[in-house]
This record gives sequence, structure tokens and C-alpha cells, in this order.
Amino acid sequence: MQDAQDSGQAAQSAQAVDADISNIWETLDGMIDGFFAVVPLIAIALVVFVIFWIAARLVQTLIERIAGRNVDSGLATVLARLGYWVLLIIGLMVALTIMIPSMTPAGLISGLGIGGVAIGFAFQDIFQNLLAGILILLRQPFKVGDEITSGESPARWRPSRPAQPLSAPMMAFG
Repeated sequence: MQDAQDSGQAAQSAQAVDADISNIWETLDGMIDGFFAVVPLIAIALVVFVIFWIAARLVQTLIERIAGRNVDSGLATVLARLGYWVLLIIGLMVALTIMIPSMTPAGLISGLGIGGVAIGFAFQDIFQNLLAGILILLRQPFKVGDEITSGESPARWRPSRPAQPLSAPMMAFG
């Protein structure tokens, strides 16, 4: 009697395992079908992103040439790189929207939520320094030969030489 119950339980568990395996195959089949349905969207998104990347490179070159004639070369480089990255980020958002149609750039930006605030605080100093550097490039308060004193350490403003690497003294903290 005990053997009959054990064999009945074994048959039921074998059927349960067969049912689970068929569910696994159905799930895998659905995933594979879904992947092949999305492949064209991924390809289109890649093409769109490459087009935006090429456009960003062209805009960067164009800004460097046009701004290089009118403003300082350092400011032209900063403006060109800003234009490049803005266009590249827009291209990334467009490509993501093509690849994942349910996601929109507005949804992505609003999805950042509190994370956006944390990222803003983390990059606050970086953006302050970036804007300060742009203001220095715009106003050009220093000229070659000017002496700048900060605290007790004077420094002389001199042109940089591309052939020589820029170096700074290293200090050991113990």
C-alpha cells in the first residue's frame, strides 16, 4: 500500500515537473520571439544614433571654425564640445525612444525624480567650475606676463607650450 502511494506521488511530481518545463519553454519561446520583434527597432535606433553622432561631430567642427575666428580658441573649444555633447545626448534620447517606444524623454527626465536632485548636488561643484572657466575665457582678465598672487604664492601667467607636458609639484601627505 505504501509503495502504491509513493508511486502515485512520484507520478504527480513528474507531471508537475513536465508542466513546469513546458512553462519554461513557452516563456523562452516568447522571449525569443519578443527579441526578434525588437531587433529592427534596435537597428533603426543604432542608425539614428550614428546619424546624430556624425551631426554632432560636424557641428563641433563648424563651431570651432566659426567661433575660432571671432573669439579665443579656448572659448571656441568649450563651445564646440558643449554643442557636441548636447547633440549627442539628444541623439541618445531619440534612439532610446525608438528602441523602447513606451519610454519618452519626458518620462526619462521625470523618472529621475529624487535621483536627479542627488545628481544635481553631486555635480554642483563641477558645473560651478565649468561656468567659472567659461566666464574667465569670455572676460579674459589675465594677459601673458600678468602676475597673479593668491595667498602667499605668486604665479606668472605665461603661454603654454604644447611640446612640454604640464606638470605640477607632488606633495606627500603623512
